Amino acid sequence: MAHLSSRQFTRVFTAETGHSPDKAIEGLGLETARLRIEQSRHSLDVIASESGFRDRRPMREAFISGFGSRD
Repeated sequence: MAHLSSRQFTRVFTAETGHSPDKAIEGLGLETARLRIEQSRHSLDVIASESGFRDRRPMREAFISGFGSRD
């Protein structure tokens, strides 16, 4: 669609946004998960799945990385 190789797309995307495409997608999933946790009563497993995470463990790791630990 962008008429760029995947490598060139990654370079352009990172230059424009400051984030790799993978990190941008993870950030969108993280924000989706955060909103669903706040606004729904679904289990963390369901929220993780609906937000693009394999299960609750990678979602938890992304939360710690993105928002910091609250321990």
